[in-house]
Amino acid sequence: MKNRFKLIVPCLLFCMVLCDKMSSITEEYMKGGEIIYTGMIDSALAVPGKNRAILSWELSSDPRVTKTVIYWNEGVDSSLVVISASQIGKKVEKELQLTEAYYLFNIITKDDEGHRSNGVNISADVYGDQYIAGLRNRSIQTSTMGTTGLTVNWFAIETTDIQYITVVYTDFSDPGNPVAKTVQVENTDTSTLLPGAKLGESFTVVTVYLPKGGLDMVSVPAKGYTIQ
Repeated sequence: MKNRFKLIVPCLLFCMVLCDKMSSITEEYMKGGEIIYTGMIDSALAVPGKNRAILSWELSSDPRVTKTVIYWNEGVDSSLVVISASQIGKKVEKELQLTEAYYLFNIITKDDEGHRSNGVNISADVYGDQYIAGLRNRSIQTSTMGTTGLTVNWFAIETTDIQYITVVYTDFSDPGNPVAKTVQVENTDTSTLLPGAKLGESFTVVTVYLPKGGLDMVSVPAKGYTIQ
């Protein structure tokens, strides 16, 4: 009996100490108050363009939300989007003007009391002059001058990012009234006739690209050719 009593006393003391510690932790937690979150966004999307990106997301039905904040560059840069009551539960868009780079965005919602939601991450690879500098014009395989004009034969396109090309030349069908003309060449075209083209004159080729998932088409610098 004495041995059992000796075992019970230390156990009771341990429980008392543990309960006291738990009580202290609870008191500290209650001092800070309950953590309240605003509703998270959903269906977030970032679409890149030339030196810009358009971000879109759907707001939750939380009526307390009054603003959305977009962070990037590890939180150094941000953009505030004010939310009206009529936008709750609906899709919101924001266009950002950006330099050419890869971006990771973190989007949160807030209310007027300073509460915030958990963040949602999305990314976009914004393109610009550096991307354009790495692009090439569609290549000419051969060109032949005939009685009706110049026939240009094309190599197949190298990437489906190419949308089309434009050829600018001068039409001398009426020698006294030459006319500058622009011809659009589709990706499926293997040859193009330039009516009224003249030996010794020149024409230029410009290839237009649209990166996969991109907003903006961009043009490669024009490449000139002399008709021989």
